[in-house]
Amino acid sequence: MELKWLEDLVALLEEQSFSRAAARRNITQSAFSRRIQSLEDWFGCALVDRSTKPIRLLNSSYVVGPHVWSLVNQFYQLRTQLKLNNATSVKVTFAIQDALGVSVFPSIVNKLTCEINARREMNGAAAFAVKLDSREKCVKQLEHAEADFMICYESDKQKTPLSGRTYKKIAWQNERFIPVASKPVFDMLSLERNEKTAIPFIAYPVGSFFGNTIAASSDNDDHQHFNLERVCEAESEVVIREMVRSGHGLTWLPHSVVEEDLEAGDIIDLSNRLPSYDFDVVIYSNTLTPVSLHIFEMLCDIKDRQFPS
Repeated sequence: MELKWLEDLVALLEEQSFSRAAARRNITQSAFSRRIQSLEDWFGCALVDRSTKPIRLLNSSYVVGPHVWSLVNQFYQLRTQLKLNNATSVKVTFAIQDALGVSVFPSIVNKLTCEINARREMNGAAAFAVKLDSREKCVKQLEHAEADFMICYESDKQKTPLSGRTYKKIAWQNERFIPVASKPVFDMLSLERNEKTAIPFIAYPVGSFFGNTIAASSDNDDHQHFNLERVCEAESEVVIREMVRSGHGLTWLPHSVVEEDLEAGDIIDLSNRLPSYDFDVVIYSNTLTPVSLHIFEMLCDIKDRQFPS
């Protein structure tokens, strides 16, 4: 028995698709199928019907599913508790969706530090660890108790795919995802030209959070008005920002990431020509320990004072 087999079954039950579950687990569909087969061999019963297309989940999958999820969750909770018991100092870990670690997190840390000092708690300080990664990987770190908190983007159409038990959540602030370009690329859009002229486009990978956002609006008339040609693809907003600043093409970025560039005139907001998108910056907590629960309560108090209802 391997823990990853149990996690595979949880992914399959949630995605209801071998291809989507395999993509979520970052393995090929054939390898994913073999691991499910290994789990079936260990249980001694079939979990899926491979004679149908698409493959159908059997009732046995739904019977063992809650127990499997509980086992996985207990394993990671146990690891967290052991780490806590052996810790020599208080450390709070944040899994942060890429550029939010630069644009939003420093402000959150400053406010938290002031709150801790004002309350004279935790000996007046706490150590914060940061893990910057894609949204999908941050979700996994929170689910596996590798992080106490997660900070990410979320919208009504793209909810955070957390599974199993309930996580505590704060909608911290609003964010606008805007189209931007350097001055030379902006000039390309402004000049009289043939509609088929290609405009260089720095894209997000298909299936990524922002890639899905843009793809969902790809048939929008505003999009079709321009012939956007992919010249580069990257998932990191920090990397893409530098590509835009260097004049490599047009893209969409969170306003907080490019605010200083806009003020300096290094890049130009194209919201009057292309659509923008609204998101929430949200903070999730697994609150598995007294410390993380206490920090979450502090964050709620800070948010209420900062943005009173």
